[in-house]
Amino acid sequence: MKSMASKIATGALLAFVYPSYADLIVLKTGSEVRGKLTGWNAGYISISIGRTGESVERRVRQEEVASLQFHDEQQQEEAIGLLHLEEHEKATIPLHDLAIRRATYLGLLDAEQERWLITYMRTCLKARKEEQILHYAKLWQPKIRSESHLNSVSELKIRSALNLGRLEEAALYADYWIESGLSSKNTAIAWIALAKKAFREEEFQDALWLSLQPIAFSNALAPHDMGQSYAIAIKSAKSLDQISYSNILYEEMLERHIQWPENEQQIDFTVSSEKRKATRPWSAMFSQTESSAVKSKSFNSVKRLVGHP
Repeated sequence: MKSMASKIATGALLAFVYPSYADLIVLKTGSEVRGKLTGWNAGYISISIGRTGESVERRVRQEEVASLQFHDEQQQEEAIGLLHLEEHEKATIPLHDLAIRRATYLGLLDAEQERWLITYMRTCLKARKEEQILHYAKLWQPKIRSESHLNSVSELKIRSALNLGRLEEAALYADYWIESGLSSKNTAIAWIALAKKAFREEEFQDALWLSLQPIAFSNALAPHDMGQSYAIAIKSAKSLDQISYSNILYEEMLERHIQWPENEQQIDFTVSSEKRKATRPWSAMFSQTESSAVKSKSFNSVKRLVGHP
């Protein structure tokens, strides 16, 4: 009887000190510290152990930390539910809390935990909260460790600046992303931003060359991005009086089942299909979608066609 009472008391004590719903620090030694994460300062992670009013604080050196886990499953479920309902405006509220809580520990987070910051920013884009994205990107990007998440932040910055009509800012982000060598091959948005800037400045040769880059060399692109690339290239070619090239591009665009982007003014094409087919010196470059043939085309093919900016 005494032994059973002792076990119950010990279990109650452990539940008090290490509640199952607590945050978790996993140490490199394999041991765990449960409690409520309260901050990161001067190289130490603070965690409160015990219940409110009767807790003690422990400080763990950051060099000892293998990973962090957060007890906010209820907020996660709320956010996921709203996302499934496409309630993007409402979803930004729990996602903001999830992201801010983790942002305190950027530099220690694994890719899974960093993902909540990216999810928050992506949802902000759908909710048309571009200023929020640009604000937090400046704070978070320098500390994010995952390369894929760094690419996501770069992409979101460019899209946000473009949506806000800040083309110079978008082109600056795009140029930095491309020069960094981290530019994703799965989106054309960086090239589009630079091409849009060149087109606005009436540098049509540069705009054509830049917009052809993702068409000729990138991997799988979102249809919206491909449409933007084609639209800028076609308009640039027409501005250079290279009507045959613009018609060739338009036909290739149709062959690849890519729609003209809604935010670009449609162009009237009056050249007959027979004439277009008679002047297709480079159509093979664009006749296969996401194939090795497209990726293996020489850079000099584009250079010979439109020159070098």
